[in-house]
Amino acid sequence: MTLRPVLFSTDPRLVGELAAVETPLVAAVVCDWERQGKKQRQARAATTIGTDTQIGTDTEEDLRRVTRSSLVPVWCRINAVGDHTPKEVELALEGGADELLLPMVRTPEEVEHIIGIADGRAEVGILIETEAAVSAVEELASLPLSRGYVGLMDLALGRGADSIFTPFVDGTLERVRARFPHQLGVAGLTVPGRGRPIPAWLLCGEMVRLGYDFSFMRRSFTEDAIDDPAGAVIRIATMIAELELRTGGEEERDSTAFRRLVVGR
Repeated sequence: MTLRPVLFSTDPRLVGELAAVETPLVAAVVCDWERQGKKQRQARAATTIGTDTQIGTDTEEDLRRVTRSSLVPVWCRINAVGDHTPKEVELALEGGADELLLPMVRTPEEVEHIIGIADGRAEVGILIETEAAVSAVEELASLPLSRGYVGLMDLALGRGADSIFTPFVDGTLERVRARFPHQLGVAGLTVPGRGRPIPAWLLCGEMVRLGYDFSFMRRSFTEDAIDDPAGAVIRIATMIAELELRTGGEEERDSTAFRRLVVGR
C-alpha cells in the first residue's frame, strides 16, 4: 500500500489547495486540540534531544470550518484521557470530526473509554508514543481502531533516548508494524531535497521499507512548501512512487545510509 500524506493544518489556504479540491492531494486533515503536558514535554525535548514539539492552537471553530470545506476525512487530536474527556469528545463530534486521535495512550482501558463515548459516531485512532503502549501493542490492536501513529518525540522522551529516530534502527518500528494490523503511521514528510537531520528521501525510504501507511505533514512541510504546497505534495508523491520501485539492493543501500546517520556506523 502506498504511503499517504496527512495534513496537520487548519490554514484555509493549505486546506483549500490540498483537501478541498476534486482530487485531494492528502488522505486526511488533522485539527490539533492536544495541549496537556505539551509545554513541559517541549522543554524536556529541547534540553535532552535538541529539538522540540509543535503545540497546536486549533480551536472548535477551526474544526467546524475545516469539516465544512474539506473533501477528505477530518481527524481531531484530542487530549489524553482525563476528567475533561467526555466533554471534549462531544465537542469534537459536534464539530464534525470523522475520527478522534487519542494521544499518550498507556492502557487499553483508556482507549475503550474513548470508543465507548464515541459510540460509533466517529472512528478512533491512537498515538503509540509511550513505552506502555509499545508493550501493549497487541492488546491495543485487538480493539476496533481505525489506525495508530508512532509518536517518535514522546517515545524518545519516555525512553531517555538522545535521538527520535532510534526506533527505526532498534527494531521497535518493525515489531509495532508486525503486531498492529490497522493503518499505521510514523514520522513526518517534507519535500525532496529538504529534511533535517535526516534527508527526506532517506526517512521516507525507511517508512516505505517498513510498510507504514501514512505520515504527517506539518511544520517542516509548511516551511519548505510555503510558496507551492500543491506542487510540493506532488513532488512528495513522486518521491514515494520512486522509493516503492527500488530493488532490494537499493533499499538495503538506503537503509544502511539511514542507519549511519542515526547511530554513526
